[in-house]
Amino acid sequence: TVARDNNTPNTIDLEKALESKYRIITRIGSGGFADVYLGEQLLLSRKVAIKILHAHYARQADLLKRFEREARSAASLSHPNIIDIYDVGESQGIHYIVMKFIDGETLNQRMHREGILPVPVSIHIIRQLAEALDYAHTNNVIHRDIKPANVMLDPYGRPMLMDFGVARVQVEGNLTKTGTVLGTPHYLPPEQPLGKPVDARSDIYSLGIMFYEMLSGHLPFHDENGVGVLFKHINEPPQPLNTMVTDINPDLAALCHRMIEKDPVKRPQS
Repeated sequence: TVARDNNTPNTIDLEKALESKYRIITRIGSGGFADVYLGEQLLLSRKVAIKILHAHYARQADLLKRFEREARSAASLSHPNIIDIYDVGESQGIHYIVMKFIDGETLNQRMHREGILPVPVSIHIIRQLAEALDYAHTNNVIHRDIKPANVMLDPYGRPMLMDFGVARVQVEGNLTKTGTVLGTPHYLPPEQPLGKPVDARSDIYSLGIMFYEMLSGHLPFHDENGVGVLFKHINEPPQPLNTMVTDINPDLAALCHRMIEKDPVKRPQS
């Protein structure tokens, strides 16, 4: 059961806003940006995930325009490792995105359960995510929020990236509201908190942080204070992987460390 706040619309209001195209089954998640519901697309009798923007974001006109633009841009992507977006819209002040429902778990859940993932499994997941990102970058879409919680694993273990295009709006909205960066800072490229341009190499950095964590069971930069984590991203070198995973292939370790170079020029460029 997910706690309901005063700004959460009830099921009847949601189904009206969704123009009776979808039936709400249950709320399956809630984050700083939106609530997520399991629903059914009635015409096709298929399960879907419906993301409903929080009300306080829905009152920011400029943010909503960016939200719709980014969501529609993400909806144009079609790749086996990117979750399909079926619908984007607004009705009665409720803004929503409808996505394919994956009956699986997030990579974050699997990592918490298993700790270190086997090297072949880690490579298999990272390779597919890299292909998805390469496709997105070729189509001028940057993710900006690569982290294990944004990767779904389907029942066959295939990784699928979620929330393409939404991260930019999410961060901008939070900056408008509080002057701080929203979400976990553990996967954030150093150029982002420094206000420097974010591009494809920023996604590669976040993917590298995730790869490092999968191989070693530890994040390269950690601090109980979020600002402390950002400081480490910008200033401190990570502990060498081969000191933590003694039998790791040196070329694999070197590649992972290249992905998390502070200077984007020193990272793989694609």
